[in-house]
Amino acid sequence: MTTPANQAFIVTTLTSVYAVCVFLASPSLGALSDRLGRRPVLLVCLLGSAVGYLIFGIGGALWVLFLGRILEGITGGSISTLFAYFVDITPASERTKYFGWVSALFGTGVAIGPAIGGLLTHFGYAAPMFFWGDCYFF
Repeated sequence: MTTPANQAFIVTTLTSVYAVCVFLASPSLGALSDRLGRRPVLLVCLLGSAVGYLIFGIGGALWVLFLGRILEGITGGSISTLFAYFVDITPASERTKYFGWVSALFGTGVAIGPAIGGLLTHFGYAAPMFFWGDCYFF
């Protein structure tokens, strides 16, 4: 039987495992992008994040939820690669402006993403995961 304390622990762990995986994967993905190129690493990470969201949306068992979150976290660690890509493609005089835009868009996503996800739960609890997973393909 799952108690409220166990449920809280599971939800907290599902949330934390993503952040831990992003933290651990970022340096490795940055180094990998130095060797293989930024674009291939970013494309694989976008695909991995989409698949992670879809796995999480399918769910069914707790280990499947963790698998989805871990995959999302590992491939979500590509933020360092994204910033390195911007360094590569922008002139030094405009770099600050573009870094500001990326940070602003990231903050906007953090602010409105949960609201959109909350609205999508009217179509089922997995609907936000399928929606965000599909967004990676557009």
